[in-house]
Amino acid sequence: MSQITEEFSNIWNGTSFGQRLIFIVVILGFIAGLLAVTYWVRTPDYGLLYSDLGQKEAAEVVSYLQDNNIGYKVKDSGSTILVPSNKIYEARMSLAKDSLPRGEVGFELFDKVKFGMSDLAQKVNYRRALQGELSKTISQLDGVEWAKVQIVIPEPSLFVGDEKPSTASVVLKMRKRNAINESILAGITHLVSTSVEGLSPENISITDSKGNLLSKTGDTKLSGVVSNQFDLSRKREDYFASQAMSIIEKITGPGKAIVKVSVDLDFKSVDEKQIEYDQDKKVPVSQVITTQSTEMPGVANGDSAGKMTKESEETETTQYALSKVERVVSEHEARIKRLTVAVLVDGNYVEEETEAGTIISKYVPRTEEELNQIAAIVKQAIGLNESAPRNDKFEIQSVKFQHNTPVFVDEDGVEKDDKKAFILSIARSSSLVIAVLAFLLFASRALKRMSSPRQQVAAGGYATYAAPAAINNNSADGIELTRQSKEDDRAAIREGIISNAQDDPRTTSNLVRKWLRESD
Repeated sequence: MSQITEEFSNIWNGTSFGQRLIFIVVILGFIAGLLAVTYWVRTPDYGLLYSDLGQKEAAEVVSYLQDNNIGYKVKDSGSTILVPSNKIYEARMSLAKDSLPRGEVGFELFDKVKFGMSDLAQKVNYRRALQGELSKTISQLDGVEWAKVQIVIPEPSLFVGDEKPSTASVVLKMRKRNAINESILAGITHLVSTSVEGLSPENISITDSKGNLLSKTGDTKLSGVVSNQFDLSRKREDYFASQAMSIIEKITGPGKAIVKVSVDLDFKSVDEKQIEYDQDKKVPVSQVITTQSTEMPGVANGDSAGKMTKESEETETTQYALSKVERVVSEHEARIKRLTVAVLVDGNYVEEETEAGTIISKYVPRTEEELNQIAAIVKQAIGLNESAPRNDKFEIQSVKFQHNTPVFVDEDGVEKDDKKAFILSIARSSSLVIAVLAFLLFASRALKRMSSPRQQVAAGGYATYAAPAAINNNSADGIELTRQSKEDDRAAIREGIISNAQDDPRTTSNLVRKWLRESD
């Protein structure tokens, strides 16, 4: 160890101030680079733990991560929390064990019963729990990012006329735009209405996170009827168009036909009551028989003079009801008044060779026979009636379609990106080892160059020029003179001086200056 120290000390003393400064700067730069590479390698990749958190929920999650020594980052003003990618699922399970993030409270409010709680407080907690459970249930639906439910349950009244209905409002935030359709709204409305006692579907209001009204709570009865009629017309049009398209595409191929159908519906609603009487069939309903008796005195000059006579009269009254048949006929249907169908069919394409030798695709419209054949089949499929009173209309034409430009996927670019990411991951894993090896290689070359025989340390502590062994008076081998001629010695010395001056001009210049100072 002492020999190595002495050798390094001799090398250090044989260097100039500029060389020493460069050596120190290189060492410090290597140490700083080594620390930076070590920090970069040890810094983990962060992934999303939770997003769109409230301030209170985010504070609870951060406190838990700090207590369990889990690294984290906070973004988006505290609403997004990131953790190392290899600890995402472990952190989520650990947080779920402690019911974090809490979010909406549900019926867990009643897990701890507090004695002395008033009836009003119990009702408020029950409403909060019900709102929280509905919010969590709706948030579990596909496409729903989060949901908030507010319920108003009025106090019961002694008078039926003074009772107010329960109402509810739902705020939704969807993961994708235009992800809300009528079926989802109907399902949420039904879910909320059946979960709250006394809540009817028309008293539920649904809005999105931007304040747009999604439900049809405020629609009047007339507007609701019109909306239903419009929906029915659109469904009929889509049905007829799909029926026609399924047949045409079998003939022309997919993507070579367009079918549009317009349906004019007659929404007739008739309630009729019919009563028919049959005079031949009589049915006695009631019969009343009345008997009247009268006593009168006899005639004076007759045999029955002085005697009373008795007379009786009987009356019978019968009421008959005619046989009748009552019929109640209700007609609520949408009859088709008229159909209008328009069909566009793409033609055929034939490849032709031009004079330049290139092959082009030439458009050839379909013949009248083909169009008539397609028209006849479509008319039969959708039940078209061109006679009175409907007078349906049908039009078919062959036109050239503007085909969409195919989407080009740069597979080479994707492959290059994948290779770049792979190489970067390997470089990150091995950068520390490469940096150490590069420094050792640089240091070894520098030490080798500095310890070359052209620089040796003199006894006085300054650098002297190292001549060849034949003329070095300080070396043991320089005492014995070679048997070669003086001309050979001079040539060897001259070549050695020239070679050393070319290899290390700075040391040579310093040595010349030293000789000049000694000569003075």
